[in-house]
Amino acid sequence: IDYEVQLNAFLPGSRCLVLCQYDRRRFAPELLLQVLSSHPRAVVGTTLYDNSYYVPPEELPADHGAAATLRRCLENLASREQTETALRRSRDEWESTFHGMSDAISIHDVEHNILNCNQAFAQLFPTGASQSVKFYELVHGLQAPPAFCPLARMLGSRKSETHEFFEPSIRRHLSVRTDPVLDAAGEVHRVIHVVRDVTERRQTETALQETLRDSRQRQAQISALLEGSRALLQFREFPQAARAIFDSCKNLLGATAGYVALLSPEGTENEVLFLDAGELRCTVDPALPMPIRGLRAQAYQTGQALYENDFHHSEWLRFLPAGHVGLENVLFAPLKIDGRTVGLLGLANKPGGFTPDDAHTAGAFGDLAAIALLNSRMWESLEEQEQRFRSVVHTAADAIVSIDSRGRLAYWNPAAETMFGYAAEEVIGQPLTLLIPERF
Repeated sequence: IDYEVQLNAFLPGSRCLVLCQYDRRRFAPELLLQVLSSHPRAVVGTTLYDNSYYVPPEELPADHGAAATLRRCLENLASREQTETALRRSRDEWESTFHGMSDAISIHDVEHNILNCNQAFAQLFPTGASQSVKFYELVHGLQAPPAFCPLARMLGSRKSETHEFFEPSIRRHLSVRTDPVLDAAGEVHRVIHVVRDVTERRQTETALQETLRDSRQRQAQISALLEGSRALLQFREFPQAARAIFDSCKNLLGATAGYVALLSPEGTENEVLFLDAGELRCTVDPALPMPIRGLRAQAYQTGQALYENDFHHSEWLRFLPAGHVGLENVLFAPLKIDGRTVGLLGLANKPGGFTPDDAHTAGAFGDLAAIALLNSRMWESLEEQEQRFRSVVHTAADAIVSIDSRGRLAYWNPAAETMFGYAAEEVIGQPLTLLIPERF
């Protein structure tokens, strides 16, 4: 033993390696204890250890007395207590950090079994989170990993994998990241699973998308209404204006068929101004009357836009004449003048059906069509009045002339031609001073 102790001072400065072998079956325990205290490293079986019981040569007395052994034991006790205290502190800090994380963290083996989890995980998945259970059983209620399982993908790639999904069992949107823990051989030994609740973020994103969609829809509605409004200025004749307004409304709402009709003078029938069958065949005789009944009658009576999205199973189907275009859904928007419904803007066959917002929008286009109808009637009235005026002044025996705001002759009747000797084409546009000198 003394010889081996002296080798401890020689070997660090040499290129030698010495292996001392002792068979526990052949040597006494007292001797083996001395061997253990004199060697810095020990191999027990196939495992190499840094020997905590090793006593450096300079500290080992020649007689290996009990006093030295006692001193060494006491020092080891103090050192061990310091080490255990440091380990407890490190463990407490790790657990405090682990359980203080807001993300739900769990540690798994390669068979998907949950080995440990933090408090956030237990709160997110309270049932069974503390049991030895597989993640896909606890979270998804499945007997095997789902197709999108990031842990299964990670076992193949040996790198971090992520996935985001909605979990209906807890009604939350979750983002999952799996990270591998490799052993010395580079094999996956453990798996760290980090689950983040992203429900609020997804709800915010959804709200923003809905706001953007609504904004675009409103912009489209405004553009379509402006296009319909231009028809009021562009067309004096109601059929042309009504067609432009109808097309704008139909394209905006996504309907594929429809018509515009006016109430007959007797108030008993619809007089169809035009019909858009939407590329579907309609064999109904256009000369047949369109009585005010069914859903049309309700639109006339209430003065409100009404729709039916299940026309085939509605009470209104019995009013449909043979040969009529097939109707999946319909919407009627009234044309009102002075509070009285004088016509309808009808739409049909919108994929997915009509909505309350569609009814509101169609009502606005119905108001535009009513304004176009009122304008058309006013223009007709003005033209009739102008025609009567021209008829009166044209046959009057007295000379009648009119001037515009610039003092130029704007009208010259035949009696004025006789009285002043000028034909109308000679004086129209000329200053009044042609007839009356400036001094007057």
